[in-house]
Amino acid sequence: MITISCRCAAPRSVAETHVGQAFVCKTCGITTRLTCAEHLRPGSGGDDFDATLTILFGPDRIGERFQLGGITDIQIGKSADRTLCLNAPAVSRAHARLVRVDFGPSRWRIVDQRSTNGIFVNERRIDEHTLQEGDVIYIGNYVLQFGRAHSHGVLQNHQPQVGPEFGAVPAFEVAFKIASA
Repeated sequence: MITISCRCAAPRSVAETHVGQAFVCKTCGITTRLTCAEHLRPGSGGDDFDATLTILFGPDRIGERFQLGGITDIQIGKSADRTLCLNAPAVSRAHARLVRVDFGPSRWRIVDQRSTNGIFVNERRIDEHTLQEGDVIYIGNYVLQFGRAHSHGVLQNHQPQVGPEFGAVPAFEVAFKIASA
């Protein structure tokens, strides 16, 4: 069984067969999705899903949490066949991937897949980066935050910074113009 946690700390246990499904908390209304790129055997995911990505900003799904698990790389992009689908104009079909680096607690590395608009972590363009709790990730029109499943709510009030003094490139400006249009 896998424990899903949300902003209000109301835990819920679900079977490994529910990976990929979204669950809405009846108390706080937050959507949590178990995100894994492989089929899990019953009983194999208990302590695995301890890292999260939360959508802070974007054209849709703000507040949605993705609890990350499994061994296989998690593909991110706007194509429907991506494990984590972010469908927006400034997101490439195969934008990035999350690579599992370690277990207990899990560590993840984000890798750009030669996307058109790149990936930014904490306002710096990266090719790859090992994620730390609180890191803010910019993927096209979306701003996400990496954290632990036991962390409830948004880890920090972060205002995305735009401009050359933050190492931003036109992709930031395009993403925010498209998202706010």
